[in-house]
Amino acid sequence: MAVAFSSPPGSCGRILDEIFAGLPTPPFSVEEKEQLAKNVYAHVWQQAVRGDFSAAA
Repeated sequence: MAVAFSSPPGSCGRILDEIFAGLPTPPFSVEEKEQLAKNVYAHVWQQAVRGDFSAAA
């Protein structure tokens, strides 16, 4: 079953899209996928703020 959702600009919408596309339900619940997307977004954001992406280029 497909789950429809929308995210405001600047949120973890793209990450959430990838997680929903890649992880099956079950065994992963919608809530688990949403929490994972938030955690990944926070991690990526921290790396960007520290400048890790520009240093790697």
